[in-house]
Amino acid sequence: MAGAHAQGAASKDNASLVARGEYLARASDCVACHTMPAGKLFAGTRPMDTPFGTLYTPNITPDRETGIGSWSADDFYRMLHEGKSKDGTILYPAMPYASYTRMTREDSDAMYAYLMSVPAVHQPNRAHTLRMLLLDENGIINFASPSLKNVLGFDEHEVIGKNGFAFVHPDDIPLAVQSFQKEVEQNPEIKFITVRLLKKNGEWLWCNVRGHNLLKNPNINQIVVYFHDDTLRKEAKDALLESEKRFRSLVRDLQVGVFLSDSGGKIIMCNKALSVMLSIPEDIIVGKNVYEIMSSDMINERDELIPIAERPLTITLQSGKTVTDAVLGVIHPVTKE
Repeated sequence: MAGAHAQGAASKDNASLVARGEYLARASDCVACHTMPAGKLFAGTRPMDTPFGTLYTPNITPDRETGIGSWSADDFYRMLHEGKSKDGTILYPAMPYASYTRMTREDSDAMYAYLMSVPAVHQPNRAHTLRMLLLDENGIINFASPSLKNVLGFDEHEVIGKNGFAFVHPDDIPLAVQSFQKEVEQNPEIKFITVRLLKKNGEWLWCNVRGHNLLKNPNINQIVVYFHDDTLRKEAKDALLESEKRFRSLVRDLQVGVFLSDSGGKIIMCNKALSVMLSIPEDIIVGKNVYEIMSSDMINERDELIPIAERPLTITLQSGKTVTDAVLGVIHPVTKE
């Protein structure tokens, strides 16, 4: 009788532990990441798109081959606190373990007990397509994600142990080195840079590159570098700049006075015709507010003062609408006529 009583008490304690683990799993919203819509509970493979590739969440059911069925409670606790899989593989950034490092051992064991109680699902995990490198503080590559081959053509073993800057275009190295050093010092000035990276076939590819300093994290101790092909955005940006250049050239050649201003009325460009008309050098006009150059009093063709709210520039700045065929009279800033 005593043995049966003890077995019943143990079963009751385990049920209580599982119930607490289910509560903690719900509070941690594990299902949101590890369950596909209309999919099996905690079977994973849910895609999480990022600008630098796609992460696929893992199977955390107790299946021994494709899930965490072979994990111990110790393995599970280490994953929550160190971000490492049972075999020591770094799970960051797919696993945001930093959000769980304050979870107690008791709570970890409860969540583990719950996950071991759900139905096992044989669902192989999908490989991430995240484009990521891990570099030490000297720029030596210590890890490369398999998707490196999809972007640059290199296998991981072809870049590991080499200096990351060896794959940066010579003209872009100063910017890359400066940005990397700022990241090492944990004083980044920009979120990302656009540089040319070397492909295995010898071509150069414009890439968007971003760094994340984890040197002080004892489980990673690296600079994480994300990158992706930025060719289309770079080409669109260059085309826009070229279009703007042609527009400015056209404006400069016009025989009528033209200026461009920002939304606050600050003049950012003017042509020579306007400079001649106002008898003021272009470099003095640019940077000034419109009403610093032109008189604040303006009249219409009937010699009536025009209220500020009814002036073409004010209407355009406030409404974004185009104003055409407006005739204004202003006092010449030099002759005062």
